[in-house]
Amino acid sequence: MSELSKQVQDVLKLYPDLSAKDTNNGYLISGRFILNSEFSEIPLYDEYFIEMNVSLKFPTVIPTVREVSGNIPEDFEHIYENKELCLGVSCDLYDFLACRPSIIDFLNGPVTSFFYTASYFKRYKTVPYGERSHGIEGIIEAYLERYQLSDIMQLITLLAYVAGIYKYRGHILCPCNSGKKFRNCHGQIVLQDLTSSRNERFKKDAIDIIGYYFNKKGER
Repeated sequence: MSELSKQVQDVLKLYPDLSAKDTNNGYLISGRFILNSEFSEIPLYDEYFIEMNVSLKFPTVIPTVREVSGNIPEDFEHIYENKELCLGVSCDLYDFLACRPSIIDFLNGPVTSFFYTASYFKRYKTVPYGERSHGIEGIIEAYLERYQLSDIMQLITLLAYVAGIYKYRGHILCPCNSGKKFRNCHGQIVLQDLTSSRNERFKKDAIDIIGYYFNKKGER
């Protein structure tokens, strides 16, 4: 039994209302997903019906999830046009899976967090914790947090290395003006993204952010 198959079987043991079947690209896990979670002393219970596609390339590829019972409010905006749930910014999800490459952890983490937010929104017409902006602005916010920066221009300079515009050189001073060598500062996360199995995704994000920034700057 492969590691992925074992993970799927572990999911079915922990979530007996779910079932799984093989697909050409991995597994389709579907069925009733029971939310029984609490945040800031506000417990919520709800029921959803999900379809989660798990790629054979998991955890390199993020699982996609849909809710098929219609239990999510229509005015809850965190759903893509193709009906997949917006579980978070891709770099946040990649970082989560890099640390916790488990389908169960993915269900208990981003998926549960999404449904808790949806159920909270149904009840209170607001969200329980801070949320990122939509679209590219939200991606920029995620990368500023990920790189622990507040200066957008410093972020753009660092992402130019990820995008391949600049060549990585560990001995130069870090663009964040810390006075440290690049390799001892933000160069560590840049090199991590350059050598990651998800490098193409990080590169695309970098190119999109850089393009958006300079297009927006040109409009001023």
